[in-house]
Amino acid sequence: MKIGETYLFRGHQHIIITDPEDDDARAVVVVNFTGHEDNKDQTCVVKAGEHPRVTKKTVVAYKYAFILRLAEQDGFVKQSTQWEDVSPDLLARIQEGTDSDYIPEKVRRFVDAACRRYRLRKRSLPK
Repeated sequence: MKIGETYLFRGHQHIIITDPEDDDARAVVVVNFTGHEDNKDQTCVVKAGEHPRVTKKTVVAYKYAFILRLAEQDGFVKQSTQWEDVSPDLLARIQEGTDSDYIPEKVRRFVDAACRRYRLRKRSLPK
C-alpha cells in the first residue's frame, strides 16, 4: 500500500492518507468518502470531478478513520477494488482535515506522529 491510493471497500471509496514508510510497523491511516449531507462532518468537502470516481458532492468521513496494520493490509486489498489515486492537492486537503473533531483520537495521534517522522526524514535527506 502507498499513500494516496484509493480502494472501493464495503461500498465506499477509501483513501490511504499516511505513508507506510513513516511508521516502523508499516501501518497506514485510512479514511473514506461518503455522500454529502448537512448533518455530516464538513471538514473536507470534495466536489464532483475532484477525483475520477467522485460524481457528486462528497465529504470525508473522519469519524470512520482507522489504522490499518501491515498484517491486515493483504485482507483489505483482497476484499477491495483498487481505484485511481487521489491527486496530491486532494491528498493534502484530506490530511489537513485530520484535525476534525470527529476523528478518533488514536488515529489523530498516529497521523501527527507520522507527519513528524516524515518531516524529520525529509530534513535528513541530502540536498
